[in-house]
Amino acid sequence: MAQPKVAPGPEIVVSNETEAAPRIVRLGMTADEYFAGPETLIPHNLIDGMLYVSPSPFMKHQRAVGALYQAVAGFAEETGGEAILSPMDCKLSDGTVTQPDVAYVRPDRLHIIEDHVMGAPDLVIEVLSKGTRRFDRTTKLDAYGRNGVGEAWLVDPEGETVIVYTGDGSEWVREQSVLFGEDIPSGVVQLGAAGLVSSDPEPVTDLAE
Repeated sequence: MAQPKVAPGPEIVVSNETEAAPRIVRLGMTADEYFAGPETLIPHNLIDGMLYVSPSPFMKHQRAVGALYQAVAGFAEETGGEAILSPMDCKLSDGTVTQPDVAYVRPDRLHIIEDHVMGAPDLVIEVLSKGTRRFDRTTKLDAYGRNGVGEAWLVDPEGETVIVYTGDGSEWVREQSVLFGEDIPSGVVQLGAAGLVSSDPEPVTDLAE
């Protein structure tokens, strides 16, 4: 993963104190330039030639990512596919490079996995936070849709919802929404509720009363 070569200008401070929105730190960058630099664990996305840098996520975000990755990894072990955990670069067909929180590649497409994922995963999962919510729902989701990602989930730990988008290779054609604890309607993986549990479960009725 590339270390960004930031254009001259004001110092860019990436802080964990607030859930800040991703910042553009370079314009006109190519995927080749992106991959030319050394590895870094700072979250990055390269979309339409713009390099975005994000602060490290908060714990609530990471708990959801952990539950989802564990569920996807279990499915991958059973099916022979590959589960992917951020930070891992996925290079898409138009030169976009994204780092989905969690992703999955089917067994018959494992050839796209090299040092990085060189193609569209079959499933990408983005866990929303206050800072990245708008970016994930617009810029990043649009990039996935036009670059052949078959399915994308937007997971909202605050609203405890999962929105599933189904694509046709060039755009999203279907949208479904479920609550945490409900089976997620995926055409790519079968995970039930994928380990996502509501913080306010419905009360259990004692039938003996």
